[in-house]
Parts: sequence; structure tokens; C-alpha cells
Amino acid sequence: MPKRAVASLGHWAASPPVYDLREFGAVGDGRTVNTAAFESAIAAIAERGGGRLTVPAGRWLTAPFNLTSHMTLFLAAGAEILGIQDERYWPLMSPLPSYGYGREHKGPRYGSLIHGQDLKHVTITGHNGTINGQGQSWWVKFRRKLLNHTRGPLVQLMRSSNIIISNITLRDSPFWTLHTYDCKNVTISETTILAPIAGAPNTDGIDPDSCENVVIKNCYISVGDDGIAIKSGWDQYGIAYGRPSANITIQNVVIRSMVSAGVSIG
Repeated sequence: MPKRAVASLGHWAASPPVYDLREFGAVGDGRTVNTAAFESAIAAIAERGGGRLTVPAGRWLTAPFNLTSHMTLFLAAGAEILGIQDERYWPLMSPLPSYGYGREHKGPRYGSLIHGQDLKHVTITGHNGTINGQGQSWWVKFRRKLLNHTRGPLVQLMRSSNIIISNITLRDSPFWTLHTYDCKNVTISETTILAPIAGAPNTDGIDPDSCENVVIKNCYISVGDDGIAIKSGWDQYGIAYGRPSANITIQNVVIRSMVSAGVSIG
């Protein structure tokens, strides 16, 4: 077991563990695949019932990984998590129940780079570190019809509560950037979301989807589709799912989008 630093993480515990990604063998050179290090670190946090994973300065290439409850993912200044570009490393998931057979293709969809479901008290924050989906190859393959499954978001949290996302940059998602699905009590603040305003299809900034009690404030969003898209599923499938979005506050957000809406509903 790696050595642990101890620090206060507020409401979770008096002295939860704090881990550094390098303690699990990660190498931040932009070439080494660090999926196993992320998974091992998060497993250690889950075993302790909560804690913080610090991603230090460096370029940390990884395939998708899952978060756990009572966890903070902290990106230090100069830290950049890079999504691996080969879609064979991205897991397939069942279509979302409120989207019927699938969004772009029938059947399974790609998961998100950073994923969580059925979680409580999750924070993604830092000193403006970056989560970079390296979506350029995905956009090209989508336009050339080379993908057999719906693209995955950069960050997706499903059926979770008490979520905080702050003081980070999210950029170049393969698909929607930040997708909260059937979540409650979500705060997104001081977050920058970037993708090219042309040639980056469906790179919505923030998509609260069948969510309640969401605050989006003090953010900058410049993307290739909707800046903020408030959803409740898709057409008749969303109606059948029956969970409308409610109580969503948007405050002091700058949005730049040339091909779609700043804020869309539905």
C-alpha cells in the first residue's frame, strides 16, 4: 500500500486519506498509459470510504476510469488528464433508458472518459488543471462514418447526488463535455469548457439531463454545439422515463457558440 498523506476534506471525514497518482506508478509524460494507476488509486479511496486523489503537474494519458463515492479528484496546476484516442480502449455501455435505442447508433454506446454512477459526494476540482478528451480523432471518424457506436462524453455522472465541479478546464470532448444524468444537488462553478466552435460536432458544454437542483455559475464555455443544454431524455423515450429536469440556476456564465444555442431547453 502506498504511503498516505493526511489532510482535511471538509464534510466527509476529519482526516481522510490523500493520495498522489504517482504513488501508484503513474508517469506524466503524455505517452505512458496510466489507467491502472487511476484504477488502483480510486480502489484505495473506495476501500477507505473516501479521500482525495491528487493529479500533479504533468500529462497523464489514460483510458476511461470510474470514480467512487466520497471522493475528490484534484488536478494541480499544470496537470492534464489526456483521453486515449483509440476507441478500442473505451468501454461500451447500454443505451441510456431515456434515449431509447441510442443517440447516434442503435445499441451500445461508448462510456465517458471519467465516469461515475450511483455515487454520493463527488468533487472534481483543482488549481485549474485540465481534462482533455483529445476529441479530434473522434470528430473525424464521426464525420467519415467510421464509428459503430454513439460517442461518449468527457465526464458523465449518472444517478448521483451532491456533485461539485469547480476550478478546472474541460476541453475537446469526443461528444458532450459534461453530462449529469438523473442527478441531484449539482454545483458547477469557475469551470472553463473549450472545443473548436467549428468542426467539433455535438460538443455541448454542460448537459443537465433529468437533473434536480443544479447551479451553474461563473463559467466560460466556448464549444461546437449548445453551451448549456437542459434535457430530459430524447423524444418519446424521455417522456416514458418521466424524470424532468427541475430547479436549475444559471448565473454569470459566458457562452460562445456559432452553430447552436447558448442555452437550450429540451
